[in-house]
Amino acid sequence: MKKNLLRFALISCVTLFAFSSCKKDKDDDKLAVTSENLIGNYKLTEAKLKVDNGADNSVMSGIKDCVKDDQLQLKAKNEMAIVDLGQKCDRDEITTWKLESNTITIGTNAFISAGKYEVISLTKTTLIAVQNQTGGPVTSQFTITLTRQ
Repeated sequence: MKKNLLRFALISCVTLFAFSSCKKDKDDDKLAVTSENLIGNYKLTEAKLKVDNGADNSVMSGIKDCVKDDQLQLKAKNEMAIVDLGQKCDRDEITTWKLESNTITIGTNAFISAGKYEVISLTKTTLIAVQNQTGGPVTSQFTITLTRQ
């Protein structure tokens, strides 16, 4: 009886260990917001607009197809390139970017508007950033999702 109980306990522990050790931690892909971690090639995969604490609404349908397939390249020495890929709309451009704390400043109207974006999430595959704007009594929030290429 003791032998069977010991065997059952041993098998249970091994099974529990095997299943718990295979679980992937969701935080494994998160990166610190640094210039080095931001450097890379990205594609716009989502753009949302929120006005006066309303719902987030996708504005991707309002962005030209020839812009959606472009590549945003954040390079070393704060250089940024927009490469017009796929459908052409003559958007090849070289400009600048800089990072201060968790805020990235983009020097061009790359997707929605130039200016400061707060990086709210950076992983090995995705960059999500928010730009807040106030115009009179209206406040708006643009959220862009860029996927690393």
